Amino acid sequence: MGDKFSIGDLSVVIAGIFDADDPAEENYIYSHLDFLQRSKGMNLVGTVTQLEVLLDGAADADLICRNIDGKYLAGPVETDTRPKGVFQAKSLGDLTELIGMTHYLGLACVGLVLALVATTTVMSVQDRIQEHSVLQTMGYSGGKVFQLVLAESVALSVMGGILGVIVAMCVLQLSSLSVGAEAVTIAFTPSFTLAGTGLAVAFLTGILAGVMPAWQAARADIVTGLRHV
Repeated sequence: MGDKFSIGDLSVVIAGIFDADDPAEENYIYSHLDFLQRSKGMNLVGTVTQLEVLLDGAADADLICRNIDGKYLAGPVETDTRPKGVFQAKSLGDLTELIGMTHYLGLACVGLVLALVATTTVMSVQDRIQEHSVLQTMGYSGGKVFQLVLAESVALSVMGGILGVIVAMCVLQLSSLSVGAEAVTIAFTPSFTLAGTGLAVAFLTGILAGVMPAWQAARADIVTGLRHV
């Protein structure tokens, strides 16, 4: 509090910092209306960019929107009145496309992790061909070897997933990430559901990445494996 910063031609002093139940609201800046309308010699009293109309429960929102636009059709500024849901849907159109692109980015990241875990597991299997062959000579069946290699792949993926989830939760908690458009803000907040989803994806990735190397280790020839250097 007490610091100064500028937004465009306006220089403001921070009078206070507030908390809100909705994290998205904490990204708003509140100011006195007179300060905005009379700053730098301007006289914009009575001029605003958005008005909210509170309707009765039985009111016809579409009819009222048409009546408001009809009344100010010949005014100095043409109005565009929409129900709140329609307004938010239009405002969030670009944000929705952005979020949709992040889904593809997330899938690409999962594919990259899948390839990395699979490569690591394959290298591990290749380095321990003799060990797997010795286990089979001691009575371990191909199925047991398959389970051991798959368990290693899952453990590797889950440990990485746990680390990634912890880092992601900390970043979301400390950074207050959000995106907004036309007074509609979407905040990214940590949750147990998000953490559980991340761990589930890591577990599934470990299974998918380890199936093929585990199958190869289980079907490897014992004699060839014992001769491997």
